[in-house]
Amino acid sequence: MAVVTISRQVGSLGDELAQELARVLGYHLVSVQEMHELALGYHPGFGGALKDLEQERGLSILERLFFAQPVYKSLYAAVILELASRRQTIIIGRGAQVVLKDVPAVVRARVVAPAALRAARLAQAQGLDLEDARAYIERHDAERRALVRQIFDHDLRDWGLYNLVLNTEGLDLAGAVGVMERLVAEVVRLHPLEEVARQLAGMALAKRIEACLRKELLRSKVLEVNLTPDGALRLSGYLHSATERQKAQELAIALAGQVEVQNEIRVTAFVGWPG
Repeated sequence: MAVVTISRQVGSLGDELAQELARVLGYHLVSVQEMHELALGYHPGFGGALKDLEQERGLSILERLFFAQPVYKSLYAAVILELASRRQTIIIGRGAQVVLKDVPAVVRARVVAPAALRAARLAQAQGLDLEDARAYIERHDAERRALVRQIFDHDLRDWGLYNLVLNTEGLDLAGAVGVMERLVAEVVRLHPLEEVARQLAGMALAKRIEACLRKELLRSKVLEVNLTPDGALRLSGYLHSATERQKAQELAIALAGQVEVQNEIRVTAFVGWPG
């Protein structure tokens, strides 16, 4: 079993590939609604936070200020990590390849094709004029790059994020699925996900707690929650008072269940708000 992330250009067959691969492998293809419900389950204040990732578009100036808050980076990481911990999962787009870039048991694919071919495919599928299809592709590509850059501080064209960049120019859907099946099989053989699923779940819990702490106490990246090598949750960073430090510990313990919480937060009057 594995986890698959598929980043794709519009018109590259990436969406069709994800759907067919899920059918062939018997994997679960994550829906937008599923991500939204997970975020709601973490904290009622996260209700609208996934809107822009759901639509996968670029952000306005006001939205950039809003999403610059590290609380939402923690939220996205928690959602993606929890989905990945369930195994046999395919996640399309939404920065999943960035969140999971250091997990060897994850297949991270980027599906591309020449712009002219993508425009022709889109025009045929949607009944568009070819020039309109070209304009849409250009705008859509720019918006997706902007979204990943603004929220995740990465470039979609950083090929180090992927263990496969699949150009579908010379492939049909069946051929593309065949390539992905082989890659999934090799990743499963070399990196059985069962060995890291528990760690992914622990990392998801850490980021979920981090998001809630940042929401309740400090909208700053100086407050962090990480999974230790022995499976405990370590709170670190800075808060304004001992009262806030204690509140952070109590909130973390309430969310952590049976997992040990180590509170290493320091108290200082000089905590900034870097956004």
